[in-house]
Amino acid sequence: MLKDGSKITIHFINHWNYKTPTEDTPEGWKNKVFEVKTIDGKQGFDGNTSRSQYTCKGELFTPFSVYSWTVIFKDQETGHLYRYSNIYKRLEDVTNLKDGYIDQIKWTA
Repeated sequence: MLKDGSKITIHFINHWNYKTPTEDTPEGWKNKVFEVKTIDGKQGFDGNTSRSQYTCKGELFTPFSVYSWTVIFKDQETGHLYRYSNIYKRLEDVTNLKDGYIDQIKWTA
């Protein structure tokens, strides 16, 4: 599992048409490495780089729980892939999941 200090990259899945990998990763996140940390018992990263008031009330820190299952977090050290499960309320390792979505990601970082 991801731990504080882990370095991650973020990738989006085009869940409407998984045969076409998405290119909708926000410009500020492309090829950028983020550091995982825990604040107030919630694990996440400083992902609200635009300080959008619609995301975490403008705070820079963004917990993983904010993101849907279509956002994949890649651990740069181990190569493992994770997504947040709103059902189980935790990150789940999807490295070996063959659901048609994960295989379509263009890994650039």
